[in-house]
Formats: sequence, C-alpha cells, structure tokens
Amino acid sequence: MNILGFIKESKWFQRTTYGEIYLDIEINEKEEITFRVNAGWVKVEWGDGEQSETKRRAECFRHYYRQKGLYRILVQGENIVDLDIKKCRIVRLEVNYCPTLEFIDCSGNLLKELDVQGCKKLYELDCSHNQLEELKLGRYKKLFHLSCAWNNLEQLELGGCPGLVDLFCKYNNIHHLDVSKCKKLRSVNIGNNALDVSALKHFVNSLAIPPHKEKGFIVIRNNMTSHSEQTLVLKRGWYEI
Repeated sequence: MNILGFIKESKWFQRTTYGEIYLDIEINEKEEITFRVNAGWVKVEWGDGEQSETKRRAECFRHYYRQKGLYRILVQGENIVDLDIKKCRIVRLEVNYCPTLEFIDCSGNLLKELDVQGCKKLYELDCSHNQLEELKLGRYKKLFHLSCAWNNLEQLELGGCPGLVDLFCKYNNIHHLDVSKCKKLRSVNIGNNALDVSALKHFVNSLAIPPHKEKGFIVIRNNMTSHSEQTLVLKRGWYEI
C-alpha cells in the first residue's frame, strides 16, 4: 500500500475534517475584531494581507483594522467544534463543509440572511440581534437550542429539527409557525410576533403534549392572542410564563 493510501485508511484521517468559514465584515472606522474558534488547528486570513495561525484549541483571535471598508475573513480549521463570532459587524456568513461544528454564536451582527446547512452535528445556534429576513435550516437532528430573537423573520421552517428543545424567536414578524415535527420541544418564546388568532391556534395545535410528569413553558403575549388560546395551551400541558 502506498503512503497516501495508508493515510486515507488510517483512523487519524477518518477522524479529521477540514472546514472553511467566510466572514464578510463591515469596518466603519479603525477598530479591533475579536472572535473565538475551538478547533484542532486554525488559520485566519484577515482580508487585509495579514493572517494568524494556531494549533491550540479554543483560541481567541484579535485583529486591528486601520482603515474602514468591507473585508472578507477566511477561517480554515481542523475539526471545528465551536464558533463564537458575536458582535463582529458581520454582514455575511458562509460555512463550507463543517460537519463537526456543534456551536455557533453569531448574535449581535448585521446579518440579513443565514444559511448554515451542512453542519449535521449542530447542537446550538444563536443568531439573535441581527437583521435576518431569512434563516435556512437544514436537517439538524441534534439541534437542541435555537435563538433567533430580535430579527426580521416572517417565517421559520423547523421540520428538519426533531430534537429541538428550546426555541426563542421573540421580536420578529413571524405570521405562521408549525412545530409538529419538534416532539421534544419544552421551552418556547414566540412573544412579540405577528401571529393572528388563526395562526396562533394552528401553532398551539402543532405543539406535542409533554410526557407524563413533564411540563412545557411558553411565552405567547403581544401577539393577537385571546383568552381561549391561552387556555388551550394550559390544557395541553403547556404553561404560559
């Protein structure tokens, strides 16, 4: 067997995946950008001719931009697990083949759309406090926590997230929501959206009844709600908080 064939069949190679993440950031003035990546090896190209590299896990990267403008950052890593890029003035996020990625925090940015399909191990996603008009979610069987609050979303498709337990989508413009595929859902905040009485009733009916001795907790206020819808929630084992 040649050396390349041996490497490809080795357990080390099978356990190692290399991912690429592109961040388009908007710099208005001289400022420092800070984010954290948890991976076996990481290389960052900052878009201004400079780069950083490390082999330490959970590394915090800092870079100072001297001129305003739009910069494209390239993050390359081995077995990327955690990506914490909150408050980095990101206008676009592109994730290319990161099957080991479990945690993404891209909150507090300038994103108008987000597509993170392909991260099959994704467990937690926080994309709150952006300007999202579209959120593309693929088949995330392991997704446990989703926070997409404080955006401009009008719809949210969750059919590919059967393991979802926590859903926080308050302060959007959502007018229809179906969670019938999310049988494990136990905590929901859909307050301050655009659900009318009919849409709210559909949403409530799509909620799975919690198993015996378990409870579900929900926030539905500041939609077009009525007392009857709130009573229905209580009857189905869900308690408004």
